[in-house]
Amino acid sequence: MHAPPKPRASSALFAVVPILFPLTLSAFLAVLSIGIPLPVLSIRVHDGLGFGAVLVGVVVGSQSVVTLLSRGMAGTTVDSHGAKWAVVAGLPLAACAGGLYLASLALPDPSLSLAVLIAGRMIHGIAESLFITGFLAWGIGRVGVAKAGLVMGWNGIAVSAALAAGAPLGVVAQESFGFGAVALLALAAPLLALAIVVCVAAVPRSEAPAAPRLPFVRVLGLVWRFGLVLALSTAPFALLGSFVVLTFTERGWAHAGLALSLYGIGFVLVRFAFGHMPDRLGGATVSLISLAVEGVGQALLFAGGYGGFDHVWVGLAGAALTGAGFSLVLPAMGVEAVRRVPRESQGAAIGSFMAFLDIALGVTGPLAGLLAGVAGFGSVFGAGALACLVAIGLVLAMGRRTVS
Repeated sequence: MHAPPKPRASSALFAVVPILFPLTLSAFLAVLSIGIPLPVLSIRVHDGLGFGAVLVGVVVGSQSVVTLLSRGMAGTTVDSHGAKWAVVAGLPLAACAGGLYLASLALPDPSLSLAVLIAGRMIHGIAESLFITGFLAWGIGRVGVAKAGLVMGWNGIAVSAALAAGAPLGVVAQESFGFGAVALLALAAPLLALAIVVCVAAVPRSEAPAAPRLPFVRVLGLVWRFGLVLALSTAPFALLGSFVVLTFTERGWAHAGLALSLYGIGFVLVRFAFGHMPDRLGGATVSLISLAVEGVGQALLFAGGYGGFDHVWVGLAGAALTGAGFSLVLPAMGVEAVRRVPRESQGAAIGSFMAFLDIALGVTGPLAGLLAGVAGFGSVFGAGALACLVAIGLVLAMGRRTVS
């Protein structure tokens, strides 16, 4: 007898679409509540309340700090109560943050209004940890660990799209109706997401006795190498967002905005076309290819200021390759991180792994600023290329024993 034919990869991919789409759409709406107020918070704090640049930074950055600090809590919550529980807890918190943004408008004292605004940002940070970790664990639980890379890829597209769409939407709302409209949109978006997810089935609990959850330190010990690779690959992304416009200006190049667009296009196209590859080829293989592409992109951005490479098209190509290379590192390393822990500790693994992304975004800018002050803006991309090389070395050093 002939063995039954194996299902085609395309058929398997289409089979998970109806399973993941509601979660992906809900993740988009949830993150939209973060993206909408982000570009106008500085206007509200500086022009509306009359505070300086330092407090603008405190308000904007407070959410990221709390998100980082609450990643472990979110992972433990997922493992203890389930992914759906974490999402259903996080979305109302995000709506409460929007409510606090709105309430801050009713307070006549600028200092009190600022305090309420900061409280809203901090609650938004906790909410983000809960629903992002929950959405990832929920998706993996519904389609299986074998498709963890696909889940992370789709979730990443939802997050990126929400931040990209939220910024102009927030600006339009601010200019047309004021900060109150921004706050209402930030309140409504997670409630729409909540209306969707309450209809989605939770991951069924196994009837077998649950294995004991690993201590957080043990989980961190299993995933930190993958998180470090993620952090190193995230640094070029942060560098491009912070310094590409200044670099283009320093070199007398036009089309800096196009460089950012090409980065985004490269990122999204690779996610859509090859998002299933970490599950098929393994995280190590995909990461090595991705890091090499990202490193070449950073090298082109660095070399664009010298000799025969001094041309805007070199910089534009570097931006596109940076986006294409970075696109799959998170799902590729995430696949490996999740596979290293039992199901009962996957939430903690996801939370620990994603914390390295937060750390990279937080420290890259200040460190690169010091380098740029000494060697010029373009020099930061040399550091980005070096970070990719170090990440490649880490993946190779893990060897077959650690990374399949």
